[in-house]
Amino acid sequence: MPNQTPCPAPETLQDLLANRLPAATADEVRRHIAGCPQCQRLVQRSTAPAVPSYPYLEPPRGPGEMGWFAGYRVRRVLGEGGMATVFEAEDPALGREIALKVMRPELREEATRQRFLQEARLLAALPDEHVVHVYQVSEAEGLPFLALERLKGQALAARLRRDRTLPLAEALAITREAAEGLDVAHASGLVHRDVKPDNIWLEATAGGAFRRVKLLDFGVARVMQAEARLTMTGQVVGTPQYMSPEQAAGKEVDGRADLYSLGCVLFRCLVGRAPFEGSTREETMAFLAAVVKGDAPSVVEEAPHLPGPVAALVQQLLAKSPAERPADAAALVQRLRQLEAELGRSPAPVAAAAPGAKARSMRRPAVVGIILGAVAVLAALVLGAVVGYQRLTEKGPEGDATEERQ
Repeated sequence: MPNQTPCPAPETLQDLLANRLPAATADEVRRHIAGCPQCQRLVQRSTAPAVPSYPYLEPPRGPGEMGWFAGYRVRRVLGEGGMATVFEAEDPALGREIALKVMRPELREEATRQRFLQEARLLAALPDEHVVHVYQVSEAEGLPFLALERLKGQALAARLRRDRTLPLAEALAITREAAEGLDVAHASGLVHRDVKPDNIWLEATAGGAFRRVKLLDFGVARVMQAEARLTMTGQVVGTPQYMSPEQAAGKEVDGRADLYSLGCVLFRCLVGRAPFEGSTREETMAFLAAVVKGDAPSVVEEAPHLPGPVAALVQQLLAKSPAERPADAAALVQRLRQLEAELGRSPAPVAAAAPGAKARSMRRPAVVGIILGAVAVLAALVLGAVVGYQRLTEKGPEGDATEERQ
């Protein structure tokens, strides 16, 4: 018997494939498709843009839902990464918004699953205000997942896309807070390995005011253990523009690799671009080779307006050899605090001057000094002439000689 129900719109079919329909509606659409060859062909050879499918999600139970996972109400996708998908979700038991990070199904081989869970548990144990809080680490539908705090604010990357560079004081403060988070992670044996503007979150209050920095996405982090060193030889893991030379070469890394990456972030905040850049595969391979074999650009040449101690610190962070960088994140935090205190006491420049402004600022005091000096000399001459005239009229032409003789 021919199907008597009207055919659903193509958008409805896409919502069905993406698990975005309420359970009752989804069942009704499935029954229609089962008896409608035309809709079956549309589903099989649809020319509409591909919509990501998340078959591990349970069907939605109400409006505004994408589905359910591990007891959490999933509302929408926040982002897709190489290792996981992050959803905006809600914990219905507590009425709390969360970010739900679920490992991609194609990566669920046992070794990857165990590493994901091990690193997630380490991250959950980090007791620091500058690392995103983890509420739960578990598995569902055969997939490891993390329930994370849902942050307000924006990533540093979004801020830099808008403003290109940051004021010096703000850039130093953001770098220091990120280093404080790395210090706690390193002390717990965890190296981030993907420090970049996208993974540095500028948390905001409910009113929109800046609150603090949070480190995000330890998805490619590795554990520093004697029995499991961070060798990963031959594999390049991380974001090339912010990758340390040892990481780009596939060598073992420690916390100083994160410091190099953080130096690249600070360079980006102050200069307006990353030290090494490229968009195509050929350019990427070229600047990876430059990272491994060459030296980082000169901070003094790229940003001559920076105070000398700041430029020296950025250059040290970008040293090719880990031994030439700060010893650890704690040492970097101390250096940054010293710089912030010194710059707070001294009106050091924080942005490039307009063309010719420096020359004008140097000439203006000199010209004013010459004018003031000439006025002082002229005043002294006039005063001397007046005094001499008064003495001459009071004592007569012999007055001075008579005083000398007495």
